[in-house]
Amino acid sequence: MDKASTEKILSYLVDISNQNYSLTDEKIQEETNSDAQLILTGILNLSDELKYLEEEKVKSLDQLVEKSKLERANKELKEFAYMASHDLKAPLRGIANISQWLYKDYYEKFDDEGKGFLNLIIDKVKKLEKLIEDILNYSKIGRRADVIEEIHLEKVLENVLNSLSPPENFTFEISKLPVISGIETEWHQVFLNLISNAINYNDKEEGEIKISYKLDESRLFINVCDNGPGIAAKYQKKIFEIFQSLNLGNNPNSTGIGLSTVKKIIELNSGDIYVKSDGILGTCFLIELPSRVVVKSN
Repeated sequence: MDKASTEKILSYLVDISNQNYSLTDEKIQEETNSDAQLILTGILNLSDELKYLEEEKVKSLDQLVEKSKLERANKELKEFAYMASHDLKAPLRGIANISQWLYKDYYEKFDDEGKGFLNLIIDKVKKLEKLIEDILNYSKIGRRADVIEEIHLEKVLENVLNSLSPPENFTFEISKLPVISGIETEWHQVFLNLISNAINYNDKEEGEIKISYKLDESRLFINVCDNGPGIAAKYQKKIFEIFQSLNLGNNPNSTGIGLSTVKKIIELNSGDIYVKSDGILGTCFLIELPSRVVVKSN
C-alpha cells in the first residue's frame, strides 16, 4: 500500500468522525462505498504485512537458537577433543616406553614372529601419537589466540621444506609468492599437509611439485600441483572430511585429518579450497581467498 493511499484512508477516517453524511445522497453513497473498499483493502494488506513480519521474526529467532546450539556444540566438541587427546597421551607414552625397552634389550631374543609383533606395536604407537597430535591441532584451529600478522609465504614454504626434507627424486617449482595477513602457524600447517601428501602419495620415479599464485581485483588464487596419481572425481570432496584418507596401503601413517585441517583454516580466512584432477595425471589443490588478505604482491 503506497503513501498516497494511506493518507487518503486516514483523511477519510477523520472526515467520517467529524461529519454526519446522509446515506440517501447517491453521490455520497458511491464515495462511501469506494472509500470503504479502499480502507478494507488497506487493512487486508496491512494484515498480510504484519503476518509476514511475524513469520520472519519467528524464523530469525529459530535461526538464532540454532546458531547458538551449533556454537555451543562446536565449543563442547573442541573441549572434548582437547581433553581426550591429553588423557590418551599418558597411557600411550607408557606403551611406547615399554615397547622401546623390549626392542633395545630383548629384540634379538624374539623369533621372527615375535619381532614382527613388536615392530607392529611400535608402528601403531607412532600412528596413534600422530593421530592425537593431529586431533589436538584440529581442535585448536579457530581459537585464534595468535595475533594477525604479515606472512611471507615464501619464507613459510622454505620452513616447511626444511622440516620435511623431501626425497632427492623430487623437484620443486615455486614462483614468487605474495605477503598476506593471517596467522603464520596456520599457513605452515596448510602447506605442510598439502606438500607432505604430494610427496607421500606420489607414484612416479621423478616427483614434481609446483606452487604458484594469481591475483585479480577480488580474489587471490594459490595453486599447489603435483604429478602424482591424481584423485578421482568421486573422492574430490570426500577427502576434506575428517578421518577420510585415500590409498591407506601406500601411506599407513595417514590419520585422515590433514586435509580437514587445511579446509578449516582456509574457511576461517574467508576462503575455499577445491581439487582439480582427472584422476590420472596429477592433482592441483586450488586455494581461493579474498584479495583483501594480500599485503604485498610479487
